[in-house]
Amino acid sequence: MKIHISDIRVSDGRRKIDEENVMSLMDSIREVGLLNPITITQAHILIAGAHRLEACKRLGMKDIECSVTDLDGMRAELAEIDENLTRKELNYIDQGEQLLRRKEIYEALHPETRATYEGGAFKGNQHNEVADTVSSTKMKSFAEDTAEKTGISPRHVNRKIQIARDLQPDVKEIVRDAGIGPSKAVQLSRIKEPDRQLEAAEKLASGEIKSVDDFVKPKSTSQIVADIKDTEKDFTCTSDMLLAEYGAAAASFMKGLSLYRDAYYAHAFATLTDEQLKKIKKISMAVSAATAELESLAERKDSHV
Repeated sequence: MKIHISDIRVSDGRRKIDEENVMSLMDSIREVGLLNPITITQAHILIAGAHRLEACKRLGMKDIECSVTDLDGMRAELAEIDENLTRKELNYIDQGEQLLRRKEIYEALHPETRATYEGGAFKGNQHNEVADTVSSTKMKSFAEDTAEKTGISPRHVNRKIQIARDLQPDVKEIVRDAGIGPSKAVQLSRIKEPDRQLEAAEKLASGEIKSVDDFVKPKSTSQIVADIKDTEKDFTCTSDMLLAEYGAAAASFMKGLSLYRDAYYAHAFATLTDEQLKKIKKISMAVSAATAELESLAERKDSHV
C-alpha cells in the first residue's frame, strides 16, 4: 500500500544515513522505480528502509510503497527466516537476502542493539513504539544472535548481507545464472554505479574478464604503451564508444549536482544574496554552453563524412 511520505515517523535512535548509499538508491529508483517497499508499523513508524525513504524524499516523491506489519508478525517472520537459513539448498545470494531481512527485523525488535548508549542508558527511542515493547536488558548483537541461531559466522553474515544489499537485481540474476562465486560477488557489490556494476557482471559471466579487479583497475603505463605499439589494435573512437563515455561523464556530473538537493544546503540556498545568485546562474550558463558546443559538433557531422 502507498503511504504519504510526510506521515511516516522515523525514530531518533536509527543509524545515520549513508550518503553514498542514498545517492546510489536515487540513481536506481530514477531508472527502475522502488523495487522493495519500506516496512512500517500500523502507527506508520519506520521499521526498515531508511535509505530508500530518504532517496524517495530527495527525488521529490509524495507517496511511497509500504509493507505494514505488527510486532507479533515480525517475530513470526524472524522464526521463519531462522528455519529457512538452516536449509542447505539456499544459495549464498538467497541466504544474504534472508539475513538482510533478519537484520532489519532483529534491530527493529531490539533497537538498543543498533543505537548508542550514554552513561549506560539507552538513548533515543523512549517514544519508539517498537522499543517500548522489548526488554531493556542488554541484548546480543545481530551478528552474535544470528551465529547462535543459524551457525553462520559473523564474518560470513556480513559478507552475505553486503552482497544482498548492494548488488542490483539484474546483477544478482547474472551472478546466479553464471555461477559467480561469493568473493567475486562481494567485489561487484563495491561498484556503486548501477551501469558499471552490470557491465562488470556481464564481462565476468562471459569470461571477458577473470576478476573484478580487471574491470576497475586502470591499465598501467606499460600496458598502455604496449597497446599503442600493437599495430593490430584499432584505436579509432566509434560513435558507440563516444556515447558510452559521454553518458558516463554526464551521469557522474549529475550525481555530483544532486548532492545539493540535500536538506543540509536548504538554508544556504534560501540566504543567497543577489550577487551570489548571479554567480550560480553564470556557472549554470557555462555548463549549458559547454554541452551546446558538444551538440554542435554532432550537428556538423556531415562536414566530416
